[in-house]
Amino acid sequence: MSLETWLAYTIACVVLTLIPGPSVMLVVAQSLTRGRWATAMCIFGDVVGSIVLVGLSFAGVGAILTRQPFCSRLSNGPASSTSHGWG
Repeated sequence: MSLETWLAYTIACVVLTLIPGPSVMLVVAQSLTRGRWATAMCIFGDVVGSIVLVGLSFAGVGAILTRQPFCSRLSNGPASSTSHGWG
Protein backbone atom coordinates (compact mmCIF):
# COMPACT_ATOMS: atom_id res chain seq x y z
CA MET A 1 0.00 0.00 0.00
CA SER A 2 1.42 3.36 -0.98
CA LEU A 3 1.97 6.10 1.56
CA GLU A 4 -0.63 8.31 -0.13
CA THR A 5 -3.29 5.59 0.10
CA TRP A 6 -2.45 4.89 3.72
CA LEU A 7 -2.62 8.58 4.63
CA ALA A 8 -5.95 9.02 2.83
CA TYR A 9 -7.39 6.00 4.62
CA THR A 10 -6.13 7.19 8.00
CA ILE A 11 -7.53 10.68 7.47
CA ALA A 12 -10.88 9.21 6.44
CA CYS A 13 -10.95 7.05 9.59
CA VAL A 14 -10.20 10.04 11.79
CA VAL A 15 -12.86 12.19 10.12
CA LEU A 16 -15.47 9.45 10.37
CA THR A 17 -14.57 8.93 14.01
CA LEU A 18 -15.07 12.61 14.79
CA ILE A 19 -18.55 12.70 13.24
CA PRO A 20 -21.14 12.12 15.98
CA GLY A 21 -22.75 8.73 15.76
CA PRO A 22 -23.85 5.86 17.98
CA SER A 23 -20.54 5.81 19.87
CA VAL A 24 -20.82 9.48 20.76
CA MET A 25 -24.43 9.02 21.83
CA LEU A 26 -23.39 6.12 24.08
CA VAL A 27 -20.59 8.15 25.65
CA VAL A 28 -22.87 11.12 26.26
CA ALA A 29 -25.57 8.89 27.77
CA GLN A 30 -23.07 7.15 30.04
CA SER A 31 -21.54 10.43 31.14
CA LEU A 32 -24.94 11.86 32.04
CA THR A 33 -26.22 8.80 33.88
CA ARG A 34 -23.24 6.89 35.28
CA GLY A 35 -20.30 9.26 35.62
CA ARG A 36 -16.68 9.44 34.62
CA TRP A 37 -15.65 5.82 35.09
CA ALA A 38 -18.38 4.43 32.80
CA THR A 39 -17.63 7.16 30.28
CA ALA A 40 -13.93 6.29 30.31
CA MET A 41 -14.72 2.61 29.79
CA CYS A 42 -17.02 3.41 26.83
CA ILE A 43 -14.32 5.54 25.24
CA PHE A 44 -11.72 2.85 25.86
CA GLY A 45 -13.94 0.20 24.30
CA ASP A 46 -14.62 2.39 21.28
CA VAL A 47 -10.92 3.05 20.74
CA VAL A 48 -9.98 -0.63 21.09
CA GLY A 49 -12.77 -1.64 18.72
CA SER A 50 -11.67 0.94 16.16
CA ILE A 51 -8.07 -0.24 16.38
CA VAL A 52 -9.15 -3.85 15.83
CA LEU A 53 -11.32 -2.93 12.84
CA VAL A 54 -8.62 -0.79 11.25
CA GLY A 55 -6.08 -3.58 11.83
CA LEU A 56 -8.35 -6.15 10.21
CA SER A 57 -8.92 -3.81 7.30
CA PHE A 58 -5.19 -3.24 6.86
CA ALA A 59 -4.69 -7.01 6.99
CA GLY A 60 -7.03 -7.41 4.02
CA VAL A 61 -9.80 -9.32 5.78
CA GLY A 62 -12.46 -7.36 3.88
CA ALA A 63 -10.99 -8.40 0.53
CA ILE A 64 -10.84 -12.02 1.65
CA LEU A 65 -14.45 -11.98 2.86
CA THR A 66 -15.77 -10.44 -0.37
CA ARG A 67 -14.13 -13.23 -2.37
CA GLN A 68 -15.92 -15.96 -0.39
CA PRO A 69 -19.41 -16.63 -1.80
CA PHE A 70 -20.97 -17.49 1.55
CA CYS A 71 -19.63 -14.35 3.23
CA SER A 72 -20.72 -12.11 0.39
CA ARG A 73 -24.22 -13.59 0.63
CA LEU A 74 -24.31 -12.76 4.32
CA SER A 75 -23.05 -9.24 3.79
CA ASN A 76 -25.77 -8.48 1.25
CA GLY A 77 -28.42 -8.96 3.92
CA PRO A 78 -31.88 -10.50 3.95
CA ALA A 79 -33.29 -8.07 1.37
CA SER A 80 -31.25 -9.69 -1.36
CA SER A 81 -31.57 -13.30 -0.17
CA THR A 82 -34.05 -14.12 -2.93
CA SER A 83 -31.49 -13.16 -5.56
CA HIS A 84 -29.20 -15.88 -4.19
CA GLY A 85 -31.81 -18.57 -4.35
CA TRP A 86 -32.53 -18.71 -0.63
CA GLY A 87 -36.15 -17.74 -0.73
